[in-house]
Amino acid sequence: MKYKNLQLFDLIFFAVIVLVILLFALSVRAQTNEFQASGGSFTLEKQVVAGGGNQMQQSSLNQSGTAGQAIAGYKSSGGSFSLYSGFWTPETLAPTAANVVVGGQVKTADGRGIKNVLVTITFPGGQTRTALSSSFGYYRFAEIPAGEIYLFSVAAKRYTFAQASQAREILDDTQDIDFVADASNFSEPQ
Repeated sequence: MKYKNLQLFDLIFFAVIVLVILLFALSVRAQTNEFQASGGSFTLEKQVVAGGGNQMQQSSLNQSGTAGQAIAGYKSSGGSFSLYSGFWTPETLAPTAANVVVGGQVKTADGRGIKNVLVTITFPGGQTRTALSSSFGYYRFAEIPAGEIYLFSVAAKRYTFAQASQAREILDDTQDIDFVADASNFSEPQ
């Protein structure tokens, strides 16, 4: 026998230690969370007596998915929290309505910037905002909601534009909405 060399006292002490560990494990198991599970979706429930104050706190976690879906992932939600777990996290399917910056340059046919040109952006609802081009012809509009089609137009006293308006779908920051004055305006100063 394996315990041949142990004295009777050592065997009793060893048995008491094992018994204490087993009792401790059973008491911890009895105090831990109780889980309820059923096929497919399941709910994990946790019950805690808070700080000996005899108040029961209960929270639950809802799990959706199937047993074979672990590689694709699960979406768990409870209270105000949500968690997605799995091999990959799915991307959102639609663009978000984040605000972006749009702009460009108003320039002559030979590429020089034209200052003080009025640039107007018209929103899908009909609202407008305006900006004046800088000394190098640059303009910009900040805080423009992405995912919409906007109309950009220019107006200047001494310049004409073959394409004075552009309709653009704005999905991200855009700095290439340029306007080029007609070549017949080339030599006229502003």
